[in-house]
Formats: sequence, C-alpha cells, structure tokens
Amino acid sequence: MWINSITKLLESKFYLLFLLFMPFAAYSQNDSVIYHKNAIYFEMGGAGGSHSMNYERVFNLIPKLDASARGGFGFDNLIDYSDKFNPNFVLPVMAIVTYGNNHKIEAGVGQTFSSTIETDISTGEPARMSNFSTTFNIGYRYQNPDKRILIRAGYTPYIEFNEKYVHWAGVSIGFIF
Repeated sequence: MWINSITKLLESKFYLLFLLFMPFAAYSQNDSVIYHKNAIYFEMGGAGGSHSMNYERVFNLIPKLDASARGGFGFDNLIDYSDKFNPNFVLPVMAIVTYGNNHKIEAGVGQTFSSTIETDISTGEPARMSNFSTTFNIGYRYQNPDKRILIRAGYTPYIEFNEKYVHWAGVSIGFIF
C-alpha cells in the first residue's frame, strides 16, 4: 500500500517537473516587419579609419528600438617605408542603439585598436605602435528588409589615443541577413 502512495507521489512530481521544463510557445499576431539580426558592411571612414569590413549583431529591445554589437577589421599601407610587407590595421568594436523602422537614427560608442608602423626615433627603423582610441557615432541608417540592403552615414568623432579629439565621418554599404 505504501509503495502505491510513493509511486503516485513520484508520478505527480514527474508530471509537475515535466510541465515546468516543457517549452511553451505563444503565438500572437504576425508582424509585417521582417526582422534580420545580422549585418555585414563595408565602411569608408568611420570607426575603422580609412576603410573597414564590419559584422554587426542586432538585438531587438522593443518595437523600433534595437541595440547591436559591432566588430570590424581594416588595413592599409601594406608595404612600409622600407619596402617590407608590414600593414597597418585597425579593429573597431562598438555598441550601437538604433531607433526607427526602415529609416533609423543611430548612436554608438566603442573602442578602436590600431596597430601602425611608425619610425623609431632612436634607430630610424620601422616600429609597430599599438594604441586605443575611443570612438563615437551619431548618424542615419537605412535598412530595406525586402532587398536586404543597408546604408549608413554618420558623424564619427574619436579621441585619438584617448588624448586628442578628432572630427571624422563615415559611410557604409552592406546587406542584412
């Protein structure tokens, strides 16, 4: 008799645990807005210096308000002044907030790591210098979810080596997926 009560108790706890851990799905109205969470774009100017290729991941906060994390890579001057392969490169990382549907305003802040070739004053030889710069962004963004196109333009000042304020701008074109 007591075995039956223990079995019933275990069964009831099993069903309770099953209901607690069972994934629930809720369905509501279908939105007509297609939501893409990833973007890849080429940027001239902006946080990546003269040019960079960037990946962005978007997180929808509430309707019309998104937050995103962006990372990129840019390089130039592949050959240094001593004719050796020694490229300069930049790695911009930013957090961005956007507001709007297809036409959006955006604002962001981040850091750009740069590694450039400079002249070592004591030896006169090329030397790699690495620095961080704080980057800001305020701009316009157009995303067409049907054509998956992304166009950005903005004012992107930065604090060079976290010492000197520099005015800068950038434009981007890419696609969302």
